[in-house]
Amino acid sequence: MALIGKQNLGLPGFEWLALWFIATVIFIRGYAVAIRSGMSSIGLNTPRLAGGTICYLAEVISAIFLILGYCSGLYIAAIAIIVLFAYLISGAWLLMIGIYEDRAK
Repeated sequence: MALIGKQNLGLPGFEWLALWFIATVIFIRGYAVAIRSGMSSIGLNTPRLAGGTICYLAEVISAIFLILGYCSGLYIAAIAIIVLFAYLISGAWLLMIGIYEDRAK
């Protein structure tokens, strides 16, 4: 919907709000399940959980700004997505390191 012309900011805001809220819940639930099951502790620490959660919540807040008609929501979303991308890439790297260390033991 974001690419459809001649629309107000509320429509993509509602769409992004729903999608990013679901993604936030999945992200937090994934960490909780991994911590409870005792999986590799390399990437499972509080700063990583807090950083990713902050990025997802910034995306939810940016969607709310869009719904309210503030263009600043686009800038907040762009920054949050870029930072979250770095978190996800580094998380994948930590997962690879964790698998390698588990095999070495």
